[in-house]
Amino acid sequence: QCPDIGLEIFIHGAMCMSFSGRCMLSDYMTGRSSNRGDCAQPCRWNYHVMEEQRPGEYMPIIENDRGTFIFNSKDLCMIQYLPDLIKAGVGSLKIEGRMKSEFYTAVTTRAYRRAIDACCEDLDAYTANEKLHEELMQELCSVSHRNYSTGFYLGNKGEQIFSSSSYSRDSDFIGVVISSENKENSDLYETVFYLKGAFNVGEELEFLIPGQTENKKYIVENMLNSKGDSIQRAANAMMEVTVETAFKPSSGTIIRKWKVKNQ
Repeated sequence: QCPDIGLEIFIHGAMCMSFSGRCMLSDYMTGRSSNRGDCAQPCRWNYHVMEEQRPGEYMPIIENDRGTFIFNSKDLCMIQYLPDLIKAGVGSLKIEGRMKSEFYTAVTTRAYRRAIDACCEDLDAYTANEKLHEELMQELCSVSHRNYSTGFYLGNKGEQIFSSSSYSRDSDFIGVVISSENKENSDLYETVFYLKGAFNVGEELEFLIPGQTENKKYIVENMLNSKGDSIQRAANAMMEVTVETAFKPSSGTIIRKWKVKNQ
């Protein structure tokens, strides 16, 4: 209907319970404006109700022993419906990422980049490729998120999570690679990264190397701290850790560790 107007849509991420993202609750209640990217997300808070003629009498809304979260919307995820959006004339896809980590940004944009490339190659093949959809959803579930939904796109009225405002994720963000150099007289590489999450010797780490679609996995056999001392556990945020890898990850590579249920 709008051939001369470029269309951009939100395709993924946290959704505001207010229309058009103009949430006034945050600004009114906390002084933090959502229009300036500083939303305090009051729609995720637990609320009571008050009847108009009974001021000061706050009645709990019970979903479980924690109360209920009547404004708490599910996260948006339209990756499986990308062909429909392309056919509708959408030219730009926007992922919600305010105050999100580099881990979230890297994983979500990488997943949608892969989906877009597959659609550009063959829209129908992408729609029918269940294996690819499973892989992409596994990636998107690896980062912090609430339950996914299609929002208002498919004629729904939106979906809420009443029992909790907590996030879930299937993997932990371990760190970001600083450098990787070939070890003298060896096929191994001394890979240095700064720590974002704890791990131990003997655990398997996964490296998401920029520009590569296939991730690299490696079981840590030993590691050193910044002083060159051998350690069994890395647990201090932002500390520098050196591990030996059988491949050379580039600077900026994201490292994660899958939780037990997905190993």
